[in-house]
Amino acid sequence: MAHQNIKGLRTKLFDLYALNLEILKSHSNINIQPNVSDTIVCPLCFKMYSRAALDIPQLITLEHVPPKTFGGKNSQGILLCGKCNHTSGSKLDKQIQTKLNAEDFLYGIPGSVVDGEYSIGPNISFAATLTVPEQGVIQIEGDGKRSDPKEKAKEAAFLETHDPQEGLTGRYSLSLGNSHLANIGLLRIAYLTAFKVFGYGFIFHKNLVRVREQILNPQEIIIPRTWNITGLDFQQLPTGTCAVVSPSHFRCLLVIFELRTKLRTVRQAIVLPSTEPRGLEIYDYLELMKGKSIKLSASAAIYQYNPELLTNPSFCFVTHKIWKYHEWIS
Repeated sequence: MAHQNIKGLRTKLFDLYALNLEILKSHSNINIQPNVSDTIVCPLCFKMYSRAALDIPQLITLEHVPPKTFGGKNSQGILLCGKCNHTSGSKLDKQIQTKLNAEDFLYGIPGSVVDGEYSIGPNISFAATLTVPEQGVIQIEGDGKRSDPKEKAKEAAFLETHDPQEGLTGRYSLSLGNSHLANIGLLRIAYLTAFKVFGYGFIFHKNLVRVREQILNPQEIIIPRTWNITGLDFQQLPTGTCAVVSPSHFRCLLVIFELRTKLRTVRQAIVLPSTEPRGLEIYDYLELMKGKSIKLSASAAIYQYNPELLTNPSFCFVTHKIWKYHEWIS
């Protein structure tokens, strides 16, 4: 039954985004080749797929937005090609998970568990599981399976010769993961969230080309790494996508979403460029503003997933009109 439900959802999503694509093709400024009806385009690699691809295992897959690992549900999904879903997605999601787990441990949240290392005495180090069983307590359990037996022997020899009257000191360390890859994973979630809401009319814009390139090439630095907003009080804003309308040099889309772990819910605010001519300059501006207070004003509209934004020709290019509309009413 679950398999049938997933198959039905994939077909429903295919219908929705294939229609969105057909509406865009009718626009005079859009030229999609080959011009084949009843197709979708993977929002990341931009490869085109016909409806027949739904019957080929793992060719077109359901991607949860946010990922299922962080609380995403089937109903929040989109369609991605299998390579973009499983290859790049899983690697980036793993780094996000490592980052969040490390933060839980460093914040001292009871129940947090991380992999790390510990050492007792000089030049002795081996793998361990680090746990916070209760507030203010850290429990360290050595893991012989992941440790070098020679290091364990060094520890035993050191303890045998150590004077019990003397104090015993030790150190521990934990992996914080790759913060660059974790942040690109967050950018990926925001990009796919915006695609789910606004469809091809948004991601086909030239300002999103470099964002997409950054996601597909995570080891490179293609745009300044300033899309993750941390010094802004956005906790009271609802989840969704809103347009920042002022100051004028800070016009952008702010995608707010929640990632659920076993211990807490973490809210993220990720910046995507506007569709204005200088939209990509937002990342350079944020680079200059690092460590400084940012004051902004957002549009009253919080965009959530609504099929009408994808299937009504009047709304398919809504992201191209947000800031023009604000100038008209100001």
